[in-house]
Amino acid sequence: RTSFKLSMHSFNEGKEIIFGKSISVPIILRRKCLGVVYLYGRNFDKNTKDKINSVEKILDGRFEFEKQSRGLKKVFEGYLGEGVIRKILKNQRKVNLGGERSNCTILFADINNFTTYANKANPYAVVDFLNYFFTQMSSIVFDNGGTIDKFIGDEIMVIFGAPFAQKGHHYKAVKTALQMIKKMHSILKKFSLVNSGLSIGIASGSVIVGDVGSPDMKDYTVIGKKVNLASRLAKIADRDEILIDEATVSHLKPTMYKGLGKTEILDFGKVNLFKINNF
Repeated sequence: RTSFKLSMHSFNEGKEIIFGKSISVPIILRRKCLGVVYLYGRNFDKNTKDKINSVEKILDGRFEFEKQSRGLKKVFEGYLGEGVIRKILKNQRKVNLGGERSNCTILFADINNFTTYANKANPYAVVDFLNYFFTQMSSIVFDNGGTIDKFIGDEIMVIFGAPFAQKGHHYKAVKTALQMIKKMHSILKKFSLVNSGLSIGIASGSVIVGDVGSPDMKDYTVIGKKVNLASRLAKIADRDEILIDEATVSHLKPTMYKGLGKTEILDFGKVNLFKINNF
């Protein structure tokens, strides 16, 4: 008891107190004392003290790991399914948030005639519709291993192939697009909307991937010409149409698409385009 009381007066200074049959060692983590290890009942030597200090270092390292894990989880929460987030936390060294080039497939899905509907509808109804729409679409994206980049008004942007390399990401993007259009039909029926649907654009290639923004607000996103191309394709696609570029179609079975020839695309000139068969 005497040893314990003395240690309580001294541990704030990071001092260990050793008596013959007792030892009190403060646990200091990041210059803050969390408590005291107090042992009694035998003769303690320097080796015992060193072992206790090594436990302290292990704890400190564990807390640092948890801090990094929370940081990574915060970056990807809302973008990825829980299974992919768990994979990221187990493979932290393979995730580069500072920026890297990756081969990805980018998908943009845009709701047809939504602005006309939003201008006439009750604001609460519009928000309710969008929340339901994005929830349903996010579920489809996560099921196919995609990463939600962002929601832009009534548009959703999705990445396949990041933050981890993904085999068959071209096909997964197309599969997601087909499921999105099918799900959209039931959503429109639920909300009694007519003359609407989804226009989807998909493009594949090398992009820059990273956590971009200010210290207070960042987004995990992709940057590059292929991102812009996918966005352009979504803008020119008809209702319930999926337009894809040549880089994507080269990884698909011929029965999945139809060639549309060269089409003039803003900032890209004439581009060889293809349309996915809605089967």
